[in-house]
Amino acid sequence: MPELELARAERAGEWLIVPLSDSVPESLAAGSHPHHVRQWLLALAVFPDKWVNRLFSVGGLKLDGGRLWLEAFPKAGLARHEWAAGDAESGGVTADVLFEDDWCLVMNSWSGFPFGCKRA
Repeated sequence: MPELELARAERAGEWLIVPLSDSVPESLAAGSHPHHVRQWLLALAVFPDKWVNRLFSVGGLKLDGGRLWLEAFPKAGLARHEWAAGDAESGGVTADVLFEDDWCLVMNSWSGFPFGCKRA
């Protein structure tokens, strides 16, 4: 069974590319269905199951040329944030999103940027 070489992993845009240490078995040949890749990753138990399942659900798992491709750095979806368009409270200025997932938002903002809920 191939093992992941996490120390040699590299980022390419939105993707984390992880080389495999051994030859890939026929069941996981290049272009394998993402479901088989998902099952293999869950069996390895290297990454959290919830994350692997999320990657599978959005098409973020690929196996190609002895390398595992994980869409680990998706682009931030700015359209749903009211401050992305520069609302009146921020004076029409936007903040840069550095990272966003279902639980965390990391942004580069200016001093005095209003955080938290608006109160009526």
